[in-house]
Formats: sequence, C-alpha cells, structure tokens
Amino acid sequence: MLLVLACITGILLGLYFRVIFLLPVTLAGAGAYVMISASQNPKETIVAIVFSSVCLQAGYMIGLTSRGLFLQILVRLNLTQPKRV
Repeated sequence: MLLVLACITGILLGLYFRVIFLLPVTLAGAGAYVMISASQNPKETIVAIVFSSVCLQAGYMIGLTSRGLFLQILVRLNLTQPKRV
C-alpha cells in the first residue's frame, strides 16, 4: 500500500512541479516514516524507505512524461485555455 501511495504521489508531483521539488518531498517522507516506525527493525525501515523513494521517483518520471497528454485532455474538456502563440 505504501508503494502504491508513493507512486501516485509521484505522478501528481510530476504533473505539477519541477525536479527541485522531489528531494524535499523524499526527505520529508523518509523522516515521517522513521518517526512512525521507531519500534520496527532498522533494516526493515531502511528497505521500506528505499523502495518508497524509488516508487516516488518512478511515479514522478511517469508524471513528467504524461504532462503533455494531461494538458491536452484538460484543453479538450475546456478546463483550461490552449497555449497557442
């Protein structure tokens, strides 16, 4: 469940933000997970942080590559103005 949530979050971040935004979100997520899982085995915590960071970055790349398609859908549904010169 954590991996799916990290991937969906990455996709949404990729649609709306730039690359510089990914590092603080990754660090904040890792810090929050460490605080929540303080009683677990440290190896399990590190593995979960690494996998969720990889899923977050993979979702971010999916969001970056689908940004153009997403904007075309918004224009077709008349939710935003087309970017014509």
